[in-house]
Amino acid sequence: MFLFETAPDGSLVLSGVRDAGVALTVPDSRDGEAVRRVARGAFRELTGVRTLDFAPGITEIGDFACYGMPDLISVSLSETLTEVGDAVFRACDALQSVHYAAPQGNFYALRALLSEPEPAFRCELKLSDGEAELYFPSFQNEFDEDTMARAIHPRIEGCGYAFRECVTRREIDFFQYDRQFERAAAAEREVACRIAIGRLRYPYRLAEVRRKEYRDYLAAESETAAELAFRDWERSGDRERLLRVLSWLRRARLLSDEARRFALEEAGRAKLVELSADLLQGREQRQSTDFSL
Repeated sequence: MFLFETAPDGSLVLSGVRDAGVALTVPDSRDGEAVRRVARGAFRELTGVRTLDFAPGITEIGDFACYGMPDLISVSLSETLTEVGDAVFRACDALQSVHYAAPQGNFYALRALLSEPEPAFRCELKLSDGEAELYFPSFQNEFDEDTMARAIHPRIEGCGYAFRECVTRREIDFFQYDRQFERAAAAEREVACRIAIGRLRYPYRLAEVRRKEYRDYLAAESETAAELAFRDWERSGDRERLLRVLSWLRRARLLSDEARRFALEEAGRAKLVELSADLLQGREQRQSTDFSL
């Protein structure tokens, strides 16, 4: 399945793959011999792969290694990565989530990914003292040409840059990340919903004032949040996440009547019996409470 080549220093380098399946795990050994590097463009424009996991022994991913993988939905990385090339996941337009394990607090690989303006993705973090979920929007580098002054003035479009700058190689500034929310809420409703859901579901180092801000926003935008959950499910096929997110919104009392009706209609159309039961259970509990009052 995997193709290898020998580097000048005698080490094995993973250079490609043949007949890849839907789920691909990049190995860190072959026949007992260590594999530490993934070559430049190793999986470039590879189709059909939806999940891609890099074994913890992989320490280096070359430039454009996963460029333009059209079906890639989810990636798993770890802090053992010490070298990440340019544009590794650029043009992976279907990418939704990056799972990143950092028990020692090393965010080098994540910082390298975030230095690129795209793609946007949800980062599910496993830390030494808890878990967090952060959404990182994309941004665009634009330039304005001043012909009279013979100068070019750079500018940044989108709120993604500010969120991505909250991550350094050694830490994530959750306080600064949360401070950026007002900007996202004012300009990009769907982005703001994704951010709020992640922070409330996994409130790692979340101040109470920010918790209230996120809750108030989601309460007002619960229909958008429900729509996003179904849209992500349609792209990824991850039914478990759809159920978890909508069930959490219900239990957190962040589903309006309109959002609940929409979710029930979509669940019925897709024959998602478990989700329909969960949403109906919530409605029955609410009706019972209203009656007792």
